[in-house]
Amino acid sequence: MLTQHTQIVHSTLVEHVSRFNPLLHPSGQGPSAFTLAALDQQITAQATMIGYIDDFKFMMWMSIVVIPLLLIIRPARQVNREDAAHAVMD
Repeated sequence: MLTQHTQIVHSTLVEHVSRFNPLLHPSGQGPSAFTLAALDQQITAQATMIGYIDDFKFMMWMSIVVIPLLLIIRPARQVNREDAAHAVMD
């Protein structure tokens, strides 16, 4: 799930980035390979963080749903007559 969410978010973030953005090349020349690599690294880091956040939200909701079910499903404890007799004697 983490890899899938990271890839989805990465593609969504990259949609909004253009190499023709004037902020990438203030000197008037095209963006250098270093600039593009650094930008890709930042986008990947942000996509990974969002992927982790999405996965933790999913785990939180699954825990919230499952905990009440555990209370319902838990079998009743049966007490042996010998244990009850020993408890009364003590």
